[in-house]
Parts: sequence; structure tokens; C-alpha cells
Amino acid sequence: MRRGDVPRRVCIIALNAYPAIEPKAGRSIGGLEMRAWNLATGLSQQPDIEVFFMVGHTRPITSTRVGNVTVVPLIDRFRDLRFNVSRSIDALPHFPWFRTRAWHAKLLWQLPLLLATRPFRNRRSMHERISEQLEQLKPDVCMGFGLGEHAAAIVRASERIQRPSIVGLASNADLDAELFSDSRYVNHYGDSSDDCRFVIERASAVLCQTQWQQDRLTELANRESFVIPTPIRAERWSTTETTEPGKYVLWVGRYDEVYKRPQLCLKIARQCPDIPFVMVLNRGDARTERDIRKNATPNVRIVDYVPADEMPDVFRRARLFLSTSQSEGFPNVFLEASASGTPIVTLEDFGNFVSKSECGVWTKGDSDQAVSSVCDLWNDVVSRARYAENGQRSVRQFHSLEAVAENLRNVVDTVRHTPWNDSTSRLDVDPKRKRNTGNEV
Repeated sequence: MRRGDVPRRVCIIALNAYPAIEPKAGRSIGGLEMRAWNLATGLSQQPDIEVFFMVGHTRPITSTRVGNVTVVPLIDRFRDLRFNVSRSIDALPHFPWFRTRAWHAKLLWQLPLLLATRPFRNRRSMHERISEQLEQLKPDVCMGFGLGEHAAAIVRASERIQRPSIVGLASNADLDAELFSDSRYVNHYGDSSDDCRFVIERASAVLCQTQWQQDRLTELANRESFVIPTPIRAERWSTTETTEPGKYVLWVGRYDEVYKRPQLCLKIARQCPDIPFVMVLNRGDARTERDIRKNATPNVRIVDYVPADEMPDVFRRARLFLSTSQSEGFPNVFLEASASGTPIVTLEDFGNFVSKSECGVWTKGDSDQAVSSVCDLWNDVVSRARYAENGQRSVRQFHSLEAVAENLRNVVDTVRHTPWNDSTSRLDVDPKRKRNTGNEV
């Protein structure tokens, strides 16, 4: 940075991302959270950028400086408890006030505790709490992810302090057509049409992970956007030289029938009885968890939790990586597998990554073809070596932390010089309308 220059101040807000910084703080680290932290880390290495990273946590954190990033905690002591309860019950606006989706004994004390402490908890809205922090930080640009309630709170908070906002799409589910056409629609993640349309209308800039997302956003909302690939710190995942083949087929995800689809992994494993599978499964839908545990075959080992700093070794010890996901934006596990030198077999090819980089096999949604590919590649040393080399090359070329951070810095510069309330490129959306039909957006 030249003498006299003032650094750009960027605040990235990812309320569930603290375990990506400190693995001991929680077991669930999703792709959004890891992507947010990697972008913060990469951006902070730019000589003219000062990065703040706002996270939610249940208690004060021991260190607010990690590398070049200043970590800003938003403290909520009952946050994890509310999350655990919300996985099992749905709140109702009338008696009996809630509906149980999955019963467990802990609800006997968790529900009364939440009810008893409700009058004493901070009742300010999320955007008010974020605004309070932003008013102290005075960033030039604010950034969040997804199109749901949290992203809407970030955009509102940015407007309150009169700063531009950047929002990155979290998955292809953000681009569900019904979110743009039916004001009453709520998707599988609980994101409402109102929040989605508010974010698209009011954010100063939108980031897409892939060209498909950018084209889809233009089609649905006539909204301009930037494509910023998902970054990875490849040096953490790079494989060491070894002639020993991997010991299992790896699957990583959560208990979720709709998007991650672990049941398809079991189906494929059942048809490959002589090949060991390891499934690393994070918390998710309780009913799906019961079904997966009940139906797991003898060649499948279920692992409930692996600390984030041990995951590179888990990938390196795998002979193949299997993906059964659908509707994701761009899964981090593709990059982690490729950086580790682990070939991919996938039912869906997000961003055409596998077909373009030639780092594995895309079965075009055919689970039977996935069975054949897993069985063939398990014994094909030559093909695995070729796929591994191609994947590592693609990661270095297109997804390195340095290259992605430089592209994001250019977006920050563009947005920083845009008036925070400039609505010339935004949707003409009336939030009071109950419903839109056809192509009216």
C-alpha cells in the first residue's frame, strides 16, 4: 500500500462460521461457512484491504485477531440451544404453540429453559444487532451469503449505516423459480420469497459461484452479477508422494434427503459389497439419520464427526470421492477432493467442474452408472492418476486463494464507488404484493 493510502474496510458476515475459524467451537462446518472464511482470509492478504469477519457465538472468544482478519463476535448465549430445538419442533402461531417433528428426551429440559429465559434474552432484530456492530466498525463495504433471513438482515443493516452490500449466492436452491414468482413460497431451507426478492432487489452487488448461476439469475430476475469461483487453501489439502492406494470411497455431507441424498450413497455401496465406504455425516434431519443408520450395509462406516484440521488426511486416504448431491451452488468437497488428488465420481456436475477439469466421472444423474464407475476406478490405477493430476492442476489454476481474492477485491472497488442506495440495476419489486404470476419479476 502506498504511503498515505487508506485501506478499504470490508466486513464479511457469516454468523454460523466460527467453527471454520476454530474447529473446537462446533462440529458443523458447511460449504458456505468455509467459503466465507476462505474469502476473508484471501482478501485480507491484499495489501490495501482491511477485513473484519462477523460471526455468531455463545460466549466471548479468546482471540479477535486471526492472521490478518479481525474477528467480530455477535454473542448469543442461547444460540446453539435454539438451533438444536429448531431441528426437532416447528413453532405455531396458536395452541399448542409448537409441533414436534422428531422427539428426543433433551426437549424435556430444553423447551422449558427457552421459555423461561425468553423475557430476559435480547429481543432486538438481527439487522439491528448487526447494524450496531457495523456502526462501530464503519466498513466501506458489507458482505453476506445466501438469500434468506440472515442475508436480508445484512442488507438492511448496510442500508441503515448507508454502506453498499455484496451478497454471494449460497446454492442453486437460491435460484428456485418459485422464490421469484410466488410471494408465499418457502424453500426447503426455510428461505422465504420475500427475503429472497428483497436481497436481490436491494443488494448493491450479487456474487455467483458459477456461470450457470449467473445465467439463471439474469433469466429469473434480470439482475447483473459477478462470477467469483469458490476458493480453497490448496496447500492444506495437497497430497504427499505415496504409491499406496487409498483405502475407501469417501462421502461427505449431512443427513438430508433432498440435497445431499446420503440414501443414494447407501444404494451405490450396497451394489459394491467388496469396496469399503466411509460416510462423514453432519447433523441434519433426524428421520433421515435414523433411516441411514438402520439401513447401512456392512461395507459402510458412518463417522459422526471429523475435526476440520483432520479432514485433509481423510481425503488423502480415500481412493475415490463420491458425490450424490443435487441443487448445490458449488460444493467445497469437489475442490477438497481434487486438491487432495482424489478422483471424483458424481451424479451431478456443479459448474461443469468435473467435465471441464477431467478430474473424475460425471454420471449425469444415473446411480447405476455411478456403481459401474466406482467399481471400474477402484482397480484402475492409470485412470485414477490421470484424474488426480487434472484435478490438482484445475484447482491451482482457477480456485487458488490468491486469484479468487484478487477478483473479489475488484468487485469491492466497483461497489465501493457505487452509491449505497443506487437502485438503477435492481428489481422493481413491491413487497406488499401477495403474488406474482408468469414472468413478472
